Amino acid sequence: IVILMPHLTVTKSIVGRIAKKVGDLIHYSIVALNDGKVPLSNVVIVDGNVDGPSLSCTPTIPATRLAVGSSITCTATHTVTEGDMTAGHVDNTAAASSTETGEVPSNQTIQPLAALPETGARTGVLVELGALLLALGTGALLFGRRRRTA
Repeated sequence: IVILMPHLTVTKSIVGRIAKKVGDLIHYSIVALNDGKVPLSNVVIVDGNVDGPSLSCTPTIPATRLAVGSSITCTATHTVTEGDMTAGHVDNTAAASSTETGEVPSNQTIQPLAALPETGARTGVLVELGALLLALGTGALLFGRRRRTA
């Protein structure tokens, strides 16, 4: 006896760069693959963390029938909030479901945020301080040489 089992794999990945500040967009790709042995019905992908109606899928969801080996690919965006930056990450989970499988979570759970300091102000002060120390050191070296030869 051969039992044909349904199976759905959901993969969520980041497209592009890591977010660095409030207002940056994180772009996602979400793929639901029917890697089971039977067609699936009423397949949907959900992601509660996307911006409004930015979830766009091909084929459109709900997919009334997803053949074995076929997939649904969705793209979406999330705008980084102050709360995301305070937490240091974005909850980055998606899920897909079908009548046959129930809900299946995606593989990725969090998106780290690279909080970087603003460039310019601190760097400028350090460069100026380094230049001043270099000039003082050069002056001391030249003054020391003159005293020895005199």
